[in-house]
Amino acid sequence: LLYQGALNKGRGIETMILAMKLLPDCVLEIAGTGYLERELRALVTDNFLQKKVLFYGQLSPGDLKNITHNANLGLSLEENICKSYQYALPNKLFDYIQARVPVIVSNLPEMKLIVRQYNVGVYLDQNSPEYLANAVKQIFANESLIKQCKSNCDAAAAELCWENEQHKLIKIYKDLVNANA
Repeated sequence: LLYQGALNKGRGIETMILAMKLLPDCVLEIAGTGYLERELRALVTDNFLQKKVLFYGQLSPGDLKNITHNANLGLSLEENICKSYQYALPNKLFDYIQARVPVIVSNLPEMKLIVRQYNVGVYLDQNSPEYLANAVKQIFANESLIKQCKSNCDAAAAELCWENEQHKLIKIYKDLVNANA
């Protein structure tokens, strides 16, 4: 399992770590840094999960890409703690899709929309270690679901990429310039 991103409040990382107690055959890889890193490392130690939760720190884009491509599931469990998180569409979600890695995301509007629209994984109705662990077990128990999600990532990756999105951004900037001219 892979989490990439900031180690900050509201990212669901504590849930991910505690779920590892219920997933004997899984390892959680955490790529990133943040102000909660010390507390998260203590949570791992306090729960004797040092061999099940690996911290990589901040990685170069190339190293992160390699780790992402080797993951079996990508996690993005942002919590609804503010409007920014409620409507978040994290870069990591697109990184996972580009790497053809199925995802487990929070039941927040924009992330849920991507997962449902492209069928690239599942979203969680509850944010608890038990619920996450059950979702992971169900996904790994269903080989056809994993294959389907990976296949769907191909189609999603072709559509959800910079080459397609750049035109939208350029249009927004042109419209702003023309409106202020």
